[in-house]
Amino acid sequence: MAEIVGGIEPFDRVEREHAEDTLRWWGSTADVYRRVKPDVPARHLVAYVVVV
Repeated sequence: MAEIVGGIEPFDRVEREHAEDTLRWWGSTADVYRRVKPDVPARHLVAYVVVV
């Protein structure tokens, strides 16, 4: 996942900051998946899908 995020060309400063923050977070923990609803761990991966 880090390789995918790192390969995205940011559109603006905010997107760049979000990507950098995400990469730092992934580098600091292996606990990235929600184990208990609604928010354990407090920061975890979420996927949203938009139907076009």
